[in-house]
Amino acid sequence: MSKSEFTPGPWKARDYTNNEGDVWIDCNAFACKGKGKSLGGTLATVHKNGTGKGTMEANARLIAAAPDMYEALKRIMDELPAKRDWLDPVSEQMALAALAKAEGE
Repeated sequence: MSKSEFTPGPWKARDYTNNEGDVWIDCNAFACKGKGKSLGGTLATVHKNGTGKGTMEANARLIAAAPDMYEALKRIMDELPAKRDWLDPVSEQMALAALAKAEGE
């Protein structure tokens, strides 16, 4: 699989909404160590689009978790033996498809 070029984590859904009620996702890849300040800035904005605040915040948290989930799934799939007789084939295909989607394949 090719190496993804997305901004590395950690990403965090900021507990702040702008005038439109959107939630911002910060990239803390360039955080000041020990100071707790983000220099990475806003990576994405989750727009309300008619959803409730709870749904919007849940979407933002899911997006913010994406780099961690990608790395965990990639590591699991890379470290599993090549012959995965014990693994449900549907689950294996779902995992491989998710990684391929994240890598733009």
